[in-house]
Amino acid sequence: MSWDAQPPSEPAQPDQQQDAPQWYAPQPDPSQWHATQQWEAAQGNPGAANPSPWGQPQYQAGPPFFAGPPMGTAQPPKRSRTGWYVGLGAGAVLVAGVVAAVVAMSGGNPTTPAAQTGPTATATPASGSSTPSNGTDPSPTGAGTAGSQTSHTLSVPMAAGPLHLVVNGDTQQRISDLKKNLQSNTAYPDPQVGFYRVGSAASFSVWLLAESTANLSDFQTSLGIMGPTGVMKQITNGASMTNVTVENPGALGGALDCGKLNVDGTAVRSCVWVDQDSFGWVYFLPSVSQSKMVAYTLDLRAAAEH
Repeated sequence: MSWDAQPPSEPAQPDQQQDAPQWYAPQPDPSQWHATQQWEAAQGNPGAANPSPWGQPQYQAGPPFFAGPPMGTAQPPKRSRTGWYVGLGAGAVLVAGVVAAVVAMSGGNPTTPAAQTGPTATATPASGSSTPSNGTDPSPTGAGTAGSQTSHTLSVPMAAGPLHLVVNGDTQQRISDLKKNLQSNTAYPDPQVGFYRVGSAASFSVWLLAESTANLSDFQTSLGIMGPTGVMKQITNGASMTNVTVENPGALGGALDCGKLNVDGTAVRSCVWVDQDSFGWVYFLPSVSQSKMVAYTLDLRAAAEH
C-alpha cells in the first residue's frame, strides 16, 4: 500500500438533505386537522371519544332514503260481511228449531192450544187477499225489483189475510225465549216474532221472524252494492237453505225466495223476503199446503210493513 493514498471520504453529515423513502407516508399539515375538527363540530358529528390528531375526517351521514311502496302492493283487505250473513242465517235456523221441536213432539200435527187472550184480530188486506185499502196496484213487480220506494216501519200484525195472531201463554213464552237467544246476534237487534193460525184452526201453523234494516249499516251497504237479489243469495247461503226457488215478491218488490232449512235432520219449509226496509222469514208446519206458502208470506209481509 502506498503511503501517499488519500483517506476515505467523511460520511454524510446529519443535516445533509436526503430524499424520503417512497414507503413513508407524508405527515398531514396540523393546520388542516384543526380545520377538520372545526367542521365536525359545526356538523354535530360525535366522532370518537378521543380522536387521533392524524385520523381521517369523520363525515356526517346524509338522511336515510325512504322509497315509496313497491309497485303492486296489495291494499288492506276490505272487511268481509260473510260472518254477518252467517249470523243472520243462524238466527233463522234458531227459530226454525221451534218448528222442528213442534213437529217432533206432535208427529207433524201440532195441537198447541190457540186460546187468544189479546184483542180480537181482524183480517188485514194484503197481497194475497182482497184489494188493499190504500188503493195500491197489487200487480206483481217481478223478482228482485225495487217495488215501492216508500219507507216502511215494521211490526207484528194481528192478522194478515186468513192468518190470525195467536196470543197465549205458550206463544208468549216461545217469543220470550227466542228473543233472549237472539240478543247476541247483531243481525237481529229488534226481532219481530209472531205465531199464526190459519182461519179457524185451533193451533198455530205459521210464524214470522222479521227485522227492520233501517239501522243495520252492513245490510244497507250490501243492499246498495248487490241489490235485493244479491243480498238474498247471501242470506240463503248463510242459512244453508236448500231446494231454493225464486218467487215473485209482489207489489212491495225486493226479492223473495222459498226453500228448506235443516234443523237436526228435520227439513223446515220457509220463505224469506228482502227489501229496502226489512227482511223476514215465514215458517210453515207440514199441515200447511205447499201451494199456500208464497201467498201466506206475501200476506204477512204486506201486513207487517206499513
